[in-house]
Amino acid sequence: MTLLAAVLPKRNFLPLLLLVTVGAMLGVTAVIAKAAALAGWPPVALLAWALLGGGLLQFGFSLAAGRRPGTSAPYLRYYLGSGLLQALPNALAFAAAQHVGAGIVALCFAFPLIFTYGLALCFRLERLQGQRLAGVLLGLAGGLVIAAGSGGTGFSPSPWMPSPWMMAALAAPVIIAVGNLYRSLYWPPGATALELSPGMLLTAGGSLLLGLLATGAPLAPVSWNFATSALLLGQTAIFTLLFVLYFVLQKLAGPVYLSQIGSVGALVGLGLATALLDEPLSPRTALAGLLVAGGILLVNRHVGRRGG
Repeated sequence: MTLLAAVLPKRNFLPLLLLVTVGAMLGVTAVIAKAAALAGWPPVALLAWALLGGGLLQFGFSLAAGRRPGTSAPYLRYYLGSGLLQALPNALAFAAAQHVGAGIVALCFAFPLIFTYGLALCFRLERLQGQRLAGVLLGLAGGLVIAAGSGGTGFSPSPWMPSPWMMAALAAPVIIAVGNLYRSLYWPPGATALELSPGMLLTAGGSLLLGLLATGAPLAPVSWNFATSALLLGQTAIFTLLFVLYFVLQKLAGPVYLSQIGSVGALVGLGLATALLDEPLSPRTALAGLLVAGGILLVNRHVGRRGG
């Protein structure tokens, strides 16, 4: 934080830098999830091991930095709640992606922004401001355009009878929004990102692993090779860095501002999927990019420490 603040002395620039960085890593994660399935990785198994690996690495870094994660009741409650609220929506999105298509995955990235803003208004963590509301709606519109133009929507033939996988995919952003608010409401006083993130990741990965064991689901890829190993190592490295910055961004700018990472991640993920996985590039992507960028600029203006 000190180094970043020195490089970017104006406070409003730091949340924007973190927003773009975390959102981009989120987009890379979506591409890795799809590539992993193609390489023979069960998506939820990859997610579980990468979360556990990232949590262990973060725990080592926190000890080396003299920031031992707390073990008092508020910390344990935080680890459990935030971990479960991180594991469940990610598992739903990872598992549903291969059934409903890339469009719904992009949609899930963008929706938490509007849900978090609505919940934040209910809990009085945000004030109703026309400019910020317009920015949120622009970001959501960009996510909708991305989803509509990404190919393979995966919608049920009957709009009145959505498939179970469609319902799972649409439930994910609601849970993500609840998690965003939970972390803000129950953040232990004086705790730092490096103290909280390892506990969340270890709880998330551990709960997913227990779920896989209980259901008899596969825990490893069909065969180990360079591709499957590289995907696991790459996803673990991303989680290790992503969630520290994720916590820093939430503490600095609040849950609604944090939720914009979904719009950035949707745009980055679609672009990388087009470039690396040969997914067709929709002409709507340019419009989506303008909408997302406009939303980020509107919500970013006059941002204080907790998103006000």
